[in-house]
Amino acid sequence: AQDLTSGSAFQSEPGDRSLASLELQTEYRSAKEDPVRSFYKPCLESSKIYKRAVGYFRSSVYLVIGPSILEFARQGGRIRLICSPDLTDEDVEGIAAGYRDRGEVIAERLTDDIEIMLADQATSYQTRVLATLIAIGCLDVKVAVRSSGGGIYHEKIGIFVDKEEHRVSFKGSANETWRGWHREGNFE
Repeated sequence: AQDLTSGSAFQSEPGDRSLASLELQTEYRSAKEDPVRSFYKPCLESSKIYKRAVGYFRSSVYLVIGPSILEFARQGGRIRLICSPDLTDEDVEGIAAGYRDRGEVIAERLTDDIEIMLADQATSYQTRVLATLIAIGCLDVKVAVRSSGGGIYHEKIGIFVDKEEHRVSFKGSANETWRGWHREGNFE
């Protein structure tokens, strides 16, 4: 991960929640660090936009990120995701439900739903989180299909953007899945 605007390391200041305040490394290895704790969550919690392109997406990633994704949504954060069409049936249902509900729910109800989900871990089941993130306009999912018909879209990049337009980008082998980010998942 690196600062695209200056190329320098970030320095931390207490109380500053911008990406520029984070002390980030230039490389994270799942065998040495916990990339979710030391990179993903701090960047997400400091951002207003998260753009992600991956070969595989599974809502199980929300089990790894935990309440950080709900706080991101509550603060008005937005995720733009592009992935291959290889999705679980549950995720397809969650995506469909989220887009269906997006046009039917009012802002007050959505805020109440997020507050309830934050207060009760039992309701944070990954598919409900996925559907709610889409319904409130926090998450947009686009499916990339190769025109040649061969292989799948298999990009692995991400960009975090904070309210001051600071950016942190990353690339690597991790998909947006539990196995891609959890310490006991893949070696990344």
